[in-house]
Amino acid sequence: MQVQHLCETPIILFGEIWTSLLLWLETEVMPRRLFERHDMYAIFHVMEPSEVVDLIIKIHKERPKTENVCRNFSKYRVKGED
Repeated sequence: MQVQHLCETPIILFGEIWTSLLLWLETEVMPRRLFERHDMYAIFHVMEPSEVVDLIIKIHKERPKTENVCRNFSKYRVKGED
């Protein structure tokens, strides 16, 4: 996203609770150019548990086919963690 530390990792927001956040992003944050519309591409807002499962399965199946899979996991490791 903005800080470019997420390597095309989908963000799944489950449930109605996230509706207000998404509306706030669109009405308050984006007009101030603190968040771009294209940053929303990785956000998936779903309402049903089956949609979450279907989305995870689809993403998992497609992920190895993409070129932009984050492979630099050592960058995010806590010192002493192996």
